[in-house]
Amino acid sequence: MTEHQQTQSQAKQLLSLLQRWDMRLRLTLLPLWIPRGIMVGLGVGLAAAIFSRMRPSLMPSQVMGIALLGVVVGGVGAFLVVWLLPRSPIKAARYFDRVFGLKERTSTALEVAAGIIPAAAGFDTLQAQDALAHAAQVKASRHLPFRARRGELGFMVLLAALVAVLAFSFNPQLEALAQERAVSSAIEAQADKLREIKRDIEANKGLSDDEKRELTKLIDDALEKLEQPEITQPEAVAELSKTAELLNEKREGLNQRQREAAKQGGEALNQNPTTQGIGQPLEAGDLGKAASEMNNLAERLKDNQLTEDQAREAADALEEAAKALEELNPEAADALKRAAEALRQGNQEEAAKALEEAAKALQNQQGQMDNSDLSKAAENAANEINQSSSEVAQAGKESSSKAPSGQKGESRTAANPGQPGQQGQPGQDSSSESQAGQPSSSPDGQGEGDPGELMDNADSSSGGDAQDGAQEGDGTGAQSDSDGTEGNPGEGQSGNIESSRGNAAGAGVGSGGSGSDVTEGKSNEQPINPNNQRGDGRLADNRFIYAPSFIGGEGGDKIGVESDQDPGETDPTETGDFTSNPEGESKVRVRDVVGAAKKQADQAMENDRVPGALRGVIREYFSGLQQ
Repeated sequence: MTEHQQTQSQAKQLLSLLQRWDMRLRLTLLPLWIPRGIMVGLGVGLAAAIFSRMRPSLMPSQVMGIALLGVVVGGVGAFLVVWLLPRSPIKAARYFDRVFGLKERTSTALEVAAGIIPAAAGFDTLQAQDALAHAAQVKASRHLPFRARRGELGFMVLLAALVAVLAFSFNPQLEALAQERAVSSAIEAQADKLREIKRDIEANKGLSDDEKRELTKLIDDALEKLEQPEITQPEAVAELSKTAELLNEKREGLNQRQREAAKQGGEALNQNPTTQGIGQPLEAGDLGKAASEMNNLAERLKDNQLTEDQAREAADALEEAAKALEELNPEAADALKRAAEALRQGNQEEAAKALEEAAKALQNQQGQMDNSDLSKAAENAANEINQSSSEVAQAGKESSSKAPSGQKGESRTAANPGQPGQQGQPGQDSSSESQAGQPSSSPDGQGEGDPGELMDNADSSSGGDAQDGAQEGDGTGAQSDSDGTEGNPGEGQSGNIESSRGNAAGAGVGSGGSGSDVTEGKSNEQPINPNNQRGDGRLADNRFIYAPSFIGGEGGDKIGVESDQDPGETDPTETGDFTSNPEGESKVRVRDVVGAAKKQADQAMENDRVPGALRGVIREYFSGLQQ
């Protein structure tokens, strides 16, 4: 073996030693750097937990998922960096020379063998032999032990505990987040439902291509709105309600010109009170309802219930409506003209027949429209979308439990806050001596109170409600002791009650009082009645006396007092025709006027006079009234 070959062989042996030392070094670094990588991941989870408390963004499971993912990525990342980080043999040799105290023997031998450092012949062999001899004596396990820093491990555990606490403890943002996600899920579900409705429309063989395009365009417009990422709940409800309304218009089966004709005819009839019942549904495009009202008017005409002036004015309205309805229904328009002519001639019976013919013509037209495939498809789609709108509107709302209502006697007796609802307790007879303010002898010697004064105190509170500064005192018979103890069942209203002895209590003596009322309690001057007995358990109606008493002691003017006198000539009165309705009962149904009210609301929303957040609620309200 030549000298050069021997040097190369020794260099390979040194490189083999360096590789084993390097592997040992990397293994000892893993317990140090893997926890650090885990801490980085926990830091990401901690940031997510803090962010979830600042904004409604993440659920606890998501926070823990982010933290767990950060731990895995951080730990694996630290392992890969430590194990795969490249390191040149020369740099490794210099490092180990310092750690093992080899005084640069291995690094010099490798540099001489690689020709980095020029050396005389034979020197490289001697250098390599010397480096191998000292390297063989090195115990790497003693110089490169496995170690971890306890402080860092403790900090890692602390971070993990902090993330868990922040993730699973009460978070005020969770309720808003749950509502937001419920709304988002509801909107997505209704978008899927709209797609299904669209497929049903496209598969309907009874619809023409133009009708399918009209209906599916409305669905596509709603889908485009619902698929916007930042859509809010009111916006989604408004869009669904709007789509249902447009589909209902398609269900009417009237084209634009016919709808305009119906609107003009309805407006003409609305100018006259006799024909107003026909005009409102006609203006809304409800031909069936308009026909029904025509039949009602025909019944009145058969009985000759219209005066000459009413008949003349109704004839003008019918004639004007007939001109407008020629585009909608020529047969009905002709019948209305004949009805108007008959009314002008004073022949109400003939006018009734003509109105019935007009009603029949409108009913036939409405029936044809209702039975058309377009009407049925639009109606089904509108009903489903109305249901979708309601589901989106209710999404995320928790059912709030109703607060239990207090007993009736609570506000009437102006009781102390510590004695809720004494009058309604079993066994108390409101007509008994103690209830009516007659002499009652309680064990504590309570006084008697005047009945008028008791009811003065009860009714002088605002609107009949119990005042915060509840009246307490001797002799009212409706007071409680300072501890708010209620009377036992079967006892009189005064019960076993004790107030501040010797003090007359007005409206503001108790806590939260509102000044001194004119009513004062009277102390009991009589001895205790030993025959005072408990109630017999019967229930009796309370007898309330209206005797208003105000601060200052003077009563106010009575309001709404009935009078037997006839109104004078200067009194603001309005006369009307009560021939067919002598009792003056309202016979206008909600669905008869909801169309006009809805149009006014739509006009207000189109003019931006209604906040965007309320538009969906308003549309849903009117849609519910029309059902």
